[in-house]
Formats: sequence, C-alpha cells, structure tokens
Amino acid sequence: MPLWIASGAGSIARHIIGMTVIGGMLAETFVGRFFVPAIFYVVERFSGAEKRKYCHSLPPKRPLWEIES
Repeated sequence: MPLWIASGAGSIARHIIGMTVIGGMLAETFVGRFFVPAIFYVVERFSGAEKRKYCHSLPPKRPLWEIES
C-alpha cells in the first residue's frame, strides 16, 4: 500500500510498482478463490473418478452362460 500512495522523487515508478503488486494480489485472490475449485470440479467430473470410486462395491459380473434361466 505505501508504494501505491507514495509521493516525492520517483513516486511515478513507485505508483506503477504499487498498482502492479495490488493488481496481482487481487487477481491471485480471484483466481485462487473461483477458478481453482472450478477447474478441480471439471477435471474430476470428466476423469471418471466417481465411477471408479464405487466400482469396488459392486459384485463381480458373471458371464451370460453362467446365469441360469
């Protein structure tokens, strides 16, 4: 914050650095808060991880010729 509100000699350069730092922190907060969970959800959804998670609880499939009619 002090870089953003600097005055005196070289204040223009400090303003630019301060704006860059504050903008970067705000952008990182937005990306970290919204995009990372959304991307995680999309990747998990399309990876089929939920289907594999419950696969072990199903009984093993029997071939059709072993099923009595």
